[in-house]
Amino acid sequence: GEVLSKAVTIAVRYNAVRRQTTSVPGQPEEIILNYQQSARNLISQIAISYALLFMGRSMHQMHESFEADRESGDFGLLPELHATSSCLKALCTWLTTSGIEICRQSCGGQGYSVLSGLPGLYTNYVQNLTWEGDNTILCLQTARYLTKTLMSILQAHKRGDSQPALAETVAYLAGTVQEDPFLDLSRQDLELHDLFSFEVLDSLMSQRSLFVAKQALENLEANARRMEVRVQLGEGLAWNASHVSLVKLAKCHGWLLLHRSFFGQVAALEKDAKLPDSSVKVLRDVAFLFTLCHVEDSLGDFLEGNILLPSQASVIHEAVQELLRKLRTEAVALVDAFSHDDYSLNSAIGSRDGDVYNRLLRMARSSPFNATQEGPAWDAILNPFFNRGKRTAKL
Repeated sequence: GEVLSKAVTIAVRYNAVRRQTTSVPGQPEEIILNYQQSARNLISQIAISYALLFMGRSMHQMHESFEADRESGDFGLLPELHATSSCLKALCTWLTTSGIEICRQSCGGQGYSVLSGLPGLYTNYVQNLTWEGDNTILCLQTARYLTKTLMSILQAHKRGDSQPALAETVAYLAGTVQEDPFLDLSRQDLELHDLFSFEVLDSLMSQRSLFVAKQALENLEANARRMEVRVQLGEGLAWNASHVSLVKLAKCHGWLLLHRSFFGQVAALEKDAKLPDSSVKVLRDVAFLFTLCHVEDSLGDFLEGNILLPSQASVIHEAVQELLRKLRTEAVALVDAFSHDDYSLNSAIGSRDGDVYNRLLRMARSSPFNATQEGPAWDAILNPFFNRGKRTAKL
């Protein structure tokens, strides 16, 4: 979360200063961040940054709970901890890498310049996709835990036995054998205000994860029948032929965890009264935007699973657009709250004072490259071009 928060700090500050075109002749050009697409690109990345930072807190708390149990010889939390950290390492590094690139592109040509600080953030971070565990392999480890849990639920139900004890993070999987475990949002008139409810969004996210889990298990079993082999979790021909659906399952589970962590951490801040009510309200709006942007981007899953109806998609779009309007005036303050100083950002276009162009000029003038030998085009082309205004006019 810290690296993405640096990238989005740079991008938001620059887009809050940079102006381009106007729809009203004779009026000043519009601030880029006021354009809806720019706001959708960047404010959603602010939301993801906060979600990742809050998830870091949640993972730390989970690890501390495991350490306390381990001291007494209880390792019961270990499988859940491993499955949780595996999918989150993959998902969070994917989100960060793609988020940095979104921020870079939002800054146009300046984002490509090393003086923006964005290329350095990307190249120094991108290796996280492959070290400390390959992301695909980590997703498959989470998928193994999820499919094993789902299979145990279905087998217990088939035998008529009581349901196995489930870890909190996977309790939603029991919904596959329960009657009406979630809010049924596909059969009621979904209105805009309904979406600004944690319970409603949590029902949507849980149902999507359960739907994808059942899809993955069905795909695994179908491949086993096709190949005439038995189902093996984590290995075997059928497992290897089901990687796409299994990796998708791990990603969806990770999104559900990020969603729940975000709202949970905001609720904790409100309970502890560590922030003014106004700040908590803004953070809650950011949490709503985080989840609703993901629902909007993944509408195919929600429609395919009959979790939402096609006619309800417009309400999702409307909710995202309303939140973007509300949070536009908070965008700069939200990135300032990350508290990155100018030294750590090392960016001409993302400094706190917003003095983009003078800072760009100073950094360009201070480049050691200025003291090197001029290239072969200097005398013939560049020097005359740059000094054309100094020529003496002939009368």
